[in-house]
Amino acid sequence: MSSSSSYREKELLPRIAEGDEQAFAEYFYQSSPDLLLTIRQLVKTEEAALDLVQEVYIKAWLHRAELVHMEFPTAWLKRVAVNKSMNYLRRARIEANWVRSAAAGEEPRQFRMEGVLLARELQLLIREAVDRLPGKRREVYIRNREQGLDRSEIAAAMGLSENTVRNHLALATQEIRDFLLKKGVLLWVVVAGIRF
Repeated sequence: MSSSSSYREKELLPRIAEGDEQAFAEYFYQSSPDLLLTIRQLVKTEEAALDLVQEVYIKAWLHRAELVHMEFPTAWLKRVAVNKSMNYLRRARIEANWVRSAAAGEEPRQFRMEGVLLARELQLLIREAVDRLPGKRREVYIRNREQGLDRSEIAAAMGLSENTVRNHLALATQEIRDFLLKKGVLLWVVVAGIRF
């Protein structure tokens, strides 16, 4: 990044931390070409690279308050880009091995181990989807799915009607499904019968 870009970055980050979407858009257009090139070199497909660069900036937006305090925010973005690319490649390799093993009618130890790794990856993706839910919807979902409370208990604890709680749960489940579908893992969730 040039010194003028670096100067501009230091000017934009405080605005981004305050939620300035226009500043974030400018930062995106300023820094995304380099990240896209890095990701494209790793994953080798344009479609995956574009999806991953979008994920990097979603994470940057979610951590915008922290960006302003980072000594090297561009390096952080690049690290996130590399990590997301490596996770994508690992997941693609695991899925390819699953398909190959299933087609051959095999279930070797490696196949089972990769299933465990894919399940862990799925848990992380579900956690990411839950973290993206709007405040009350996330709270309702967590109280139901993670704390085991039923709708009436959640309604009483949060001062909501049971119908509102039911609506929040339905919307949360749909948003998580949509997120997983976008990530290309919903088919595996359905096949495995995993409830989220």
